[in-house]
Formats: sequence, C-alpha cells, structure tokens
Amino acid sequence: MTCSTRPAMDVRAINTDYKSLTQAYLAKGILDYYMREKRLEVYIKRAVEYSIVLGAGYIKMSWNATAGQQYDFDEDLQVPVYEGDVEFQNLSPFDVVMDNTKEDGSSNDWYVVRTWKNRFDVVAKYPEYKGRIMAVPTKIEALRYRFNMISTDETDDIAVFEFFHRRTECLPNGRYLLFVDDRCVLIDS
Repeated sequence: MTCSTRPAMDVRAINTDYKSLTQAYLAKGILDYYMREKRLEVYIKRAVEYSIVLGAGYIKMSWNATAGQQYDFDEDLQVPVYEGDVEFQNLSPFDVVMDNTKEDGSSNDWYVVRTWKNRFDVVAKYPEYKGRIMAVPTKIEALRYRFNMISTDETDDIAVFEFFHRRTECLPNGRYLLFVDDRCVLIDS
C-alpha cells in the first residue's frame, strides 16, 4: 500500500527571474525523463520496500562515463569518448556502512558503500591491478559462509567498495576511495 501511489515531485525556482524559471522548467523535464525512461520510480519503490522490511533502503546515484552514445575518439589514449549518463542502484542496509554513533543520520561525515560489479569490467577499467582484482572472491564465494548459502550458481561479480568523506575541517576537500580489498585501492582522491 505504501508503494501504490506514484511519487509526486515538483521543481520550484527560488527566484522569480526568467533564468531561474527556465532552469526549473528544464529540471522538471529532466526529472520526468529519469522517472520514466531511466526507471527512477522503480528504484524509489524498491528503496521504500527495503526500508519497510530491513529498516533502511538507499539509492546510489553515480555517473557512468561509458554510458550513452560514442561521440568522439581520444587519439592520445586510443579510447572512445561517450556521452555518459547517470545510473541508479538500490542498496540495502547490508551494503551501506556509516557512523552509527551520530544522533542525526544526515550529519554523518563518511559512508562506505558496497556494490557488485563484474570482475572483468573492473579489470578492463583498471588493468594495472589485474592480478589483485582476479584474486578477489566472487559474490557467491564471499556470501557462502556469511549467510550459510549453498549455491551452485557461478558469477563473475565481485564486491567493489567506495568510501565517501564529506568536506570537513580535517579534510577540506573531502575524500573518495574506490577499492576491492584492503590491499587494492583503485582510486584515492
């Protein structure tokens, strides 16, 4: 019953000048496009269902630089350049770690997020870490003993972790880490 009504979102301009009203009109069109074409509504409903059943549900929005149509070719790097697009992914409370000692959930300084990605896609993007990435246990191997799973299914998905730290006094630029285990950090910025 909670998810039976379609989410109603509205875009409003703070100012009444022409530029702000035009931006609000454009934002409403973009939001409507993502709700329909990119199935954002489905992700919202699934996050609500996770919240009801598990106590929390999350939607991770990220930029995929290799999505969309190819529009150029980088001669220096010898790679195609794509339009890129926003992607959504549902996460359960098992996939998000934060500082639970904070009274207010919105005041967390950092989050660690686990997503499952195809091992060979990760190797293609970070070939210099091929040996370490190939040694990471797959999803079936990682969850087999944790949840007493007995499965004959095979998968190439591995856990990829992202650490997000917001801008604070001790980290004025914030911090982002992408890693697959404690010895293989793919990005540290």
